[in-house]
Amino acid sequence: MKERFEQIVTSCSKNVTTFAKDLDVSHTAVSRVLQGETLPSSKILIPLGEKFGISVDWLLFGIGEMMIDPSKKIVKPVDNSSHREDSNELKELQTQIKHLEQRLKDKDSLIEEKDKQIESKDEIINLLKSK
Repeated sequence: MKERFEQIVTSCSKNVTTFAKDLDVSHTAVSRVLQGETLPSSKILIPLGEKFGISVDWLLFGIGEMMIDPSKKIVKPVDNSSHREDSNELKELQTQIKHLEQRLKDKDSLIEEKDKQIESKDEIINLLKSK
């Protein structure tokens, strides 16, 4: 339950204080639920359903869908600049991955070559022993 409550707060893109104000409850009440010290009271549950369209069954028991009223769907605001930065970072990471994959292939080839050399040496040793 604690994880689902955290998911709600995160989905709202709010800090605990702002989220508590939106629910008209104390910061402490929300913090205690987030820390797993207590279950949410009706003062938290009722506004979650009315203001945010959150299913109480989902929150408390993990049953069904998170949203009971899609018109009140919690949506994080889109920050395109952050998205572009993430996209550039992703491209850079993909480039690094390709580079590392190539290095692994090169190392595998070297290992294979060394294994063949060892086999050849072993064959030579066996031939010399047999004479």
